[in-house]
Amino acid sequence: MILDCVYSGINILIPSICPVCGRHPAVHPHPVCRSCAGALQSPASGIRTTAVNLRAVWSCCWYHGKSAECVRLLKYGGKRKMMNVFNEMIGSFLAGKPDLDAAELIIPVPVHWSRLHGRGYNQALLIARSVSETASIPISRNGLIKIRNTPPQAGITKKRRIRNLKDSFLAPDRLSLVGKSVLLVDDVITTGATMETCAAELLKAGVREVLGFTIAKTPLSQRTENRKQRTEDRKWKKRI
Repeated sequence: MILDCVYSGINILIPSICPVCGRHPAVHPHPVCRSCAGALQSPASGIRTTAVNLRAVWSCCWYHGKSAECVRLLKYGGKRKMMNVFNEMIGSFLAGKPDLDAAELIIPVPVHWSRLHGRGYNQALLIARSVSETASIPISRNGLIKIRNTPPQAGITKKRRIRNLKDSFLAPDRLSLVGKSVLLVDDVITTGATMETCAAELLKAGVREVLGFTIAKTPLSQRTENRKQRTEDRKWKKRI
């Protein structure tokens, strides 16, 4: 409470500029301005994706515009505080999704140790923690690990993505997973290759079923929009 008051006071005296629009002051505890935070709205029914090896994948919003910029800031920009924005979105979204409440365990999509060292955190784990706190479902932080580093997936076909990801994930503690309903969590779903590959390894380890959750989904039907998103993603990746 005291820290919140201190940060609020600092924000009033020396307001930081919203990193999304670059125009308006950010409003504590959000790292973005009111306008940009207000633009991050989930569709009323959410976004449901059918994927191989998963019962369904649910996403809060589309990966474009300000939503995409906020995800990039979290994923590539080192802005962990972006979770203050996503926490509210996740809380509102999960309130109407009883299917996800059926999960017994949450597993974040892992990153390779070399990428974790460079970035400092796994954004999927931060999202998983938010889901866990909201839905009161425990997390298995090492339920799935990435044992092989893979090239960036942005801008390539699903077939190539799956080929890149082959034999890169491992469920080291299979006994703790047998018979469980698992919620697999990531930041964005595009072709579904990463979620499907992770789910296949979990099912092989004895998991009963796999559900999926992401902050955003790339609008695959909008090819021109996707090319723009891939270009922006590459720009962000060059910064790190």
